[in-house]
Amino acid sequence: MFPPAEEDRSVNFSHHPTAGTPQSRLVRAKDFARRGWKQAVWLAVITGLVVFLAGRERTCRALPNFAAIKDTDERKAAFIDHLAPMVARANREVAALRARLLAINAAWVSGMPPGPRQRDFVLAAASRYGFGKVTEVDRALMGRLLDRVDTLPVSLVVAQAAIESGWGTSRFAQKGNNLFGMRNYSENGGMVPKERAPEASFEVTVFSDACDAVRAYMLNLNIDSRYQELRTLRGQLRAKGGVVTGDHLADGLRHYSSRGDDYVEDVKGLIASNKLGRLDTDDD
Repeated sequence: MFPPAEEDRSVNFSHHPTAGTPQSRLVRAKDFARRGWKQAVWLAVITGLVVFLAGRERTCRALPNFAAIKDTDERKAAFIDHLAPMVARANREVAALRARLLAINAAWVSGMPPGPRQRDFVLAAASRYGFGKVTEVDRALMGRLLDRVDTLPVSLVVAQAAIESGWGTSRFAQKGNNLFGMRNYSENGGMVPKERAPEASFEVTVFSDACDAVRAYMLNLNIDSRYQELRTLRGQLRAKGGVVTGDHLADGLRHYSSRGDDYVEDVKGLIASNKLGRLDTDDD
């Protein structure tokens, strides 16, 4: 499991002390300590990787057959319990990226502009968050980037997933891990809706697991121009030091559905009737 220990170049191999002498015991002790340290490092790395993968497996486990749960309340509870940890995980990933961007920006404000590595980091984040081929990092870009790189209320994500997937029972959810009705137009192996108009060409995206679907959905809300109102509302709440809740941000979803304001009311109603607001204040 562990790589072989390197030779200790400090040992003079032209002379081999007698096994029982203090010098030989010191050499063996040093050699053991050296090898033990390296093994400890490798063990820590492997243990960390195992813990990470185990956590991902628990969080991103396959969606159950929610339709088989006949009791409506039980089905809803199972859906919430299954999805909420995925959303919390995705939020932690976004929060870590945002924290680093905030640190870079704070240092810049205090008179320490970003160095080459920090600029590369900002440019990579800008590319990920829909700014195209940006080559220059300035304070304006940082402000626009921080507007997008932010978490979303768990209640909002769960409510939309429930609406778009019929509480996880839809064909797209069960066969393609797509809980949000997300589409693609590249004809790359998605699912074709049975009721799709003959002239339409879109497909419903297939995801490897529901965690990837959550990440893609959150990225969509954070970069698409149709949801700028949502991001503005979130920024205003942040500036006031308030809790960013799904009920507040739902007003920014008017363009998610052709139903407009009626869709927003459905999201708010589902959050209220299922008491999902508690998910926005629970510790991750």
